[in-house]
Amino acid sequence: MPLSKKFTYADYLEFPDDERWEIIDGIPYMLKYRFFLILKSN
Repeated sequence: MPLSKKFTYADYLEFPDDERWEIIDGIPYMLKYRFFLILKSN
């Protein structure tokens, strides 16, 4: 992906569904790990 371009939500919608991406200030970031929240009851 060219980084000289500011990415928008419209660009985000074109990203592959099997990858997790975020766009922050026009820069795409690929999230490599999935985070899980585990709640423990006392």
